[in-house]
Amino acid sequence: MFAMLGLAVILRYTLTDDAHFEWIRNIYAVNLVMFYLRILQLFLVEKHLGPKVIMIRRMVIKFVSVLYNLIVERPALAVRLDLSFRSVFFSPGISSQPLNLSQQKFAR
Repeated sequence: MFAMLGLAVILRYTLTDDAHFEWIRNIYAVNLVMFYLRILQLFLVEKHLGPKVIMIRRMVIKFVSVLYNLIVERPALAVRLDLSFRSVFFSPGISSQPLNLSQQKFAR
């Protein structure tokens, strides 16, 4: 596998024709397929590594859902509660605080 990769790299830098470039790409593709099969063989043979990869994948999915909750849903809830608080405690014409949230929150 490594000899085939070395051959592909050497041919890539020595041959400059477009016809040869197609052959070199094919050698790279075959080498990549062999590499993927070798990695898959590692996961199939090792009995402890396969379940750990599945656990890590599930953990990453849960982590992404928690990040979505923290980044998107919590600030939306805060704005919604702030607006509902203002609508309950301040009458529409007599509000003592300005309703422009962008100037209040981000002006520094």
